[in-house]
Amino acid sequence: MNIKKNYLINRNSALQRSSDIRFTYFAEKELLTFKKLARLSKIKEDFDWNKKKILDYGAGDQFLKNVLVDKGAVYNPIDHDIVDFNCQKLPFKSNFFDVIISLAVIEHIENIDNFVGEALRVLKPGGIFYLSTPNFRFCYKSFYNDPTHVRPFTETTLYNTLKFSCFENVAVFPGARNKSDWFYKGKYKFIKCACLPFKNEKWYLPKVLTGKATSVIGICSKPLN
Repeated sequence: MNIKKNYLINRNSALQRSSDIRFTYFAEKELLTFKKLARLSKIKEDFDWNKKKILDYGAGDQFLKNVLVDKGAVYNPIDHDIVDFNCQKLPFKSNFFDVIISLAVIEHIENIDNFVGEALRVLKPGGIFYLSTPNFRFCYKSFYNDPTHVRPFTETTLYNTLKFSCFENVAVFPGARNKSDWFYKGKYKFIKCACLPFKNEKWYLPKVLTGKATSVIGICSKPLN
């Protein structure tokens, strides 16, 4: 019995039922969050996607594809069924991508050295690595409900993982998508987002009360030399 294979089949079947409109909405929010956090971390003041080579690292449903292509980016997806992220090299030359995006993938990886090391290798100098994962500090009760989760992260362990992997400008933020800058700043930023009363936006709810997040986003860049 292959638990991971069966999990991926079940996941992909569920994702195929998601509408294109829903994909577009969440993709736009993700890319706006990327630009905001790139600015707040002082990596890039105003990021432009046009002609940038993007790797969707653990692409899954490829929900970012259409929006990135519309913005002029060159989209490259790769997933577990193509490469074993634990032990294999990515099929790309070194110093190739401008941005690597990896959403809710790293918690499934046993060999972090290979996973993060390959991201560092295929990024161009100055390229940006952007990733998210559940924050174990806030979801420890449910983290292992997914039988393919093998490695929990907090904001501290994610920060240290990226820092000790030789990335620069490492910063970690709560996983709330496209909130005002206030939610991403300060000593209690993770608590602020975890304690919001509502997760999803509704037309009848004030936006300031929505966006509850128990995940963590890491962003960093590859050294120029």
